[in-house]
Amino acid sequence: MSESYYEHIRLHWKNDTTLERIDVNKWYNKENCRRATRKEQYRNMSNNHHVIYKWKEYNTISELAEEMWIKVRLIRDRLRLWWSIEDAVEKPLQNFKTNNANETEWKSKWEH
Repeated sequence: MSESYYEHIRLHWKNDTTLERIDVNKWYNKENCRRATRKEQYRNMSNNHHVIYKWKEYNTISELAEEMWIKVRLIRDRLRLWWSIEDAVEKPLQNFKTNNANETEWKSKWEH
């Protein structure tokens, strides 16, 4: 496996080279292992969520976020709040300055 290691280092550098099992239910051996980048390895984890957005299937939320140029954390946080996948991806960020101004305006109306 040293040939695959050196070839992978040449393409992806040493810090981004990992050893990954093809079938997670089997042992580490030559037939069941391959070289992968950290990104590839994270995307092959069994706890990843498959997502369908606009009739296209994504293996992970990370793949969807990368394609849509959105932060992964934003989509994950919105999905944890039971947002639909469409809303989690498409809704813009809320302008907090506007909200604070409205709150101040609301308080001033009720205090007088």
